[in-house]
Amino acid sequence: MGKTIYFIWLNIVLIIVGLWGAVLLVSPKIVQQHIQKILLLSTKPRAEQYLKKLISIEYPKIDRLDISDWEKVNILRKWAAEHMPWSSEAAKVKNLIQDREAPHIFNLFAQNKGGVDCGSAGYALMKLYKHYGLSSYEYHYGNLNGWNHALTLVKINHKGKNMLVMEDAFFNTTYTGMYGEPVDFFYLLQKVRDGNTKEFSLVKDESWQHPNIDTYGDKKEIYYSYTSYFDLEINLAALLVPRLLESSVTGESTDILTKKIQSLVVY
Repeated sequence: MGKTIYFIWLNIVLIIVGLWGAVLLVSPKIVQQHIQKILLLSTKPRAEQYLKKLISIEYPKIDRLDISDWEKVNILRKWAAEHMPWSSEAAKVKNLIQDREAPHIFNLFAQNKGGVDCGSAGYALMKLYKHYGLSSYEYHYGNLNGWNHALTLVKINHKGKNMLVMEDAFFNTTYTGMYGEPVDFFYLLQKVRDGNTKEFSLVKDESWQHPNIDTYGDKKEIYYSYTSYFDLEINLAALLVPRLLESSVTGESTDILTKKIQSLVVY
């Protein structure tokens, strides 16, 4: 009787192991996502330890030594966009993430503590870039009584040239030139001011679908924001109305950068 029970349990264990192995062989991404969820829902110290590891599970290229700054900031923006639910009333999350670092912020998202509006999405991406040692800023722009938005500016070196590029985790987009190359933020402002915007493209990750709108969300408001954002004329014009610039670099003054922006825009 004892041997029978032993063999029954042994068969059950072997079946479970076999099924798990089959899932691993057939769909390793499912296993990876399962591991990711377990780790992100764990304690804060573990989240801090594993955040980069979790990102590299989904985007292994992030760990390559030959990856360019341009590729890295785009990968991080894509990952961030895929891990933050939308919300038009995100005060709860704003209060929770203020002055927090990236591991804590994305751990809150993983625990469904609320969603993001464009401002908190820009802030979270700014903190994620800082986690990878990149200087970054949250930039608010536009008319508060009309179309306004926020995105993230991040410093990169592209082919030996230092530049500040725009990355938007809320809509999962970036701006490029005619051939997909990164566009310097100040160069774009100059061209917009002069009415010459034909060389720029607003590039969206076509494989991306936004996370579910959480219970705080206003679908009509977000739809209006979405359609206005992808009207390139409206969006680029709004860039010329700067409102707030916040830095991820502790102790860094944004005064010089703000004055440079103001010198290029039209009020």
